[in-house]
Amino acid sequence: MNRHDPAPAGAASLEADAVSLRHVLGEGFTSNGPLASAAVAFTATAAFGLGALPLAFALAAVVALTWINTPFQFSRRIASAGGLYAFLRESVGPRVGFSGSVAYFFYYVLIVPANALVAAGLLRYAAGQAGIGLPSWSWLVVVPAMILPAYAISYFRLRPSLTYGVITGAVEAVLLVGLSVLLIAHAGHHNTVQVFNPRHALNGWGGVAIAMGIAATALGGPDAVVSLGEEARGGRRTIRRALLITQTSVIGLYLLFSYAATVGWGLAKMAGFSAAPAPLLTLTHTVAGPAGEAVVLVLVLNSIIGVNLAVNIAMGRMLLDQARMGAIPQRLARVHPVHRTPVTALTATVIVQLAVAYAAGAGWGLIDGFIVCIVAATAGAIVSQLIANIGLIRYRDRLGAGAVGTIAIPALAVGLLGFAVYGNFFPVTYPAVVGPVAVLGCCAMALAWAFRVRQRPAAAPSLVSSAAELA
Repeated sequence: MNRHDPAPAGAASLEADAVSLRHVLGEGFTSNGPLASAAVAFTATAAFGLGALPLAFALAAVVALTWINTPFQFSRRIASAGGLYAFLRESVGPRVGFSGSVAYFFYYVLIVPANALVAAGLLRYAAGQAGIGLPSWSWLVVVPAMILPAYAISYFRLRPSLTYGVITGAVEAVLLVGLSVLLIAHAGHHNTVQVFNPRHALNGWGGVAIAMGIAATALGGPDAVVSLGEEARGGRRTIRRALLITQTSVIGLYLLFSYAATVGWGLAKMAGFSAAPAPLLTLTHTVAGPAGEAVVLVLVLNSIIGVNLAVNIAMGRMLLDQARMGAIPQRLARVHPVHRTPVTALTATVIVQLAVAYAAGAGWGLIDGFIVCIVAATAGAIVSQLIANIGLIRYRDRLGAGAVGTIAIPALAVGLLGFAVYGNFFPVTYPAVVGPVAVLGCCAMALAWAFRVRQRPAAAPSLVSSAAELA
């Protein structure tokens, strides 16, 4: 039997069976944004991984596989617009689950202002290359130009938005593979296995630990597909297939590009990679000239908008589910009567994105503001995944799954995440530490808030399968 609690009488709800596996894959690939990550997350990862950047991504791949195991296992039984929030409230309870979902919210949402600040830097760099000097305040215009289009697209029906994701994701993957091949060929005798030696990272294993955490965030995104649990045709089966396909594809793509970028830039010169205003564009110029650089710039900006769109789709639905459960104000559960999208939750999400982007940019500038956002997002990922993996171990009996997927892998994930915590918090540096402290503070306030509000004991429009059905 399925447990399916209907929406309130007279209220619009999300559209069941609205999208197929192809569209769900679009959400997974778009939320990762291969070219956006190559321009954004790779730069931040290289600041700590330096010449051992491929090692950091190889370790992050293990982390990502342990992370994806969690929604994969939970999706045996639960399909909900709440995504990770639904998993947490079922496994660790509504209060801790809500607090963990707040960390998860910031994991995704803070990527958007980070992307916007990087886009401003990329445009300033590209304009400078063309002999055009943009005014110092130009980033104030770029930020909404990167954030608002994604909001506008996510406002309308889900299917066209995800079709856009399918097309752009495919184009980005082909381009990144082609660029990687060119860089490796161009490197010639500089190709080396020394990129997997931790001594080439900042402070050795300490730098690898930080880089691994950021790289794991870069590899993240495929888990966003769980937010489509109520709208995907085929429900849990479609979600589980999409999780596996997108995560393994992204890992392979990023391992290839991390190696290509390191040998293409030069193993001993990687300190300059993270300090460069637009290293991806510089690498592209090296092997494809100014025309190739211009094409990549346009596609990177499009990729950033795509990531922001996927974030809105996932987090808007999570806020919707939180509101349905009584964890946050009920008005955030409003669904557009025609487009069947969570319009109020989407609006709240984009307001947070704009506020953080402007605060970070004004407070620390484009580069440090970006680092504050991306490290905060990493902290949100670590906290939410720690809680989720502990929850999976607690929930294993109700899943009826084997011990490897529900005990061994989650335990490994907790250990790897602990290593990432060490790297992200020690030694403490300013302003990077501001992000994790802010995220942890918000989680603490969310936990306190959860004790003050009365949440519904049963899941609203989510599908929670019985153990008998699983068997």
